[in-house]
Amino acid sequence: MQGFTDPAKYQAVTANAADTSILNATGNSNGKAVPGNYSVEVQQLAQQQKIHSGGFTSTSGTVGSGVLTIQYGTYDSGSNTFTLNSAKPAQTITIDPSNSTLSGVRDAVNAANIGVSATIVNDGTSNKLVLTAKDTGAANSLKITVSDDDGTNLDAAGLSGLAFDPTAGAGSGKNLIQAQAAQDAKLRIDGIDITKSSNTITDAIEGVTFNLLKTNAGSPTALNISRDTAAVKTAVEAFAKSYNSINQTLSDLSSYNSAAKKGAILQGDSAAFSIQRGIR
Repeated sequence: MQGFTDPAKYQAVTANAADTSILNATGNSNGKAVPGNYSVEVQQLAQQQKIHSGGFTSTSGTVGSGVLTIQYGTYDSGSNTFTLNSAKPAQTITIDPSNSTLSGVRDAVNAANIGVSATIVNDGTSNKLVLTAKDTGAANSLKITVSDDDGTNLDAAGLSGLAFDPTAGAGSGKNLIQAQAAQDAKLRIDGIDITKSSNTITDAIEGVTFNLLKTNAGSPTALNISRDTAAVKTAVEAFAKSYNSINQTLSDLSSYNSAAKKGAILQGDSAAFSIQRGIR
């Protein structure tokens, strides 16, 4: 009977998108999703920011030493302003002569585990340090300031070559090159515009989780949310199988085999009959 006592069996829903290349949707078992049909248009996918350095001849080439300070926030290109993300405090990484090479800086950034990953990409002629924010969303744009041991913090020489102030000018504190901007996911559900920082969305339609895969601006796809009757069916079938099994066992144990002229081990046992009656 345990399968019948779980309320989630009766509250579960299924969510199916007409075009699963646009998004996947799953219903949660919290009973809050309401069956219905929706129109979903994914206008923009969330993505993390990627910035990279200029080219180095070798991964063992010296970058410089000093302190990198990484901050997170939102960059507004219209007003050329950077608003700090209060949920993410500034992080610092010390680069000393022992790890001042291109590969050393990469390893130091990754070892710091501060929400930024570093890789080295060889484009065929040179090696570039690529910094990628681990979190998607416009509020996770990067700002990198440098305290350079050479005494100049904004130029492209030494460690300050890794400075990236999006509000500054190239070669004057904005010395890394942006390959991909941080941005939020934007979608429209039944004409309602929604903005989220991630492509996995749990609170757009209550009780339903979205996983956005690609855009379909101008060509909405249908989303159907319905009760998941399969879970109830499974519980009923499991009970029927269990009931038939125990009923058959009790019958076999208490029956008389006329061909063999022999009674089963519990033939005539009142307890066996009482149990069978009780279950029925």
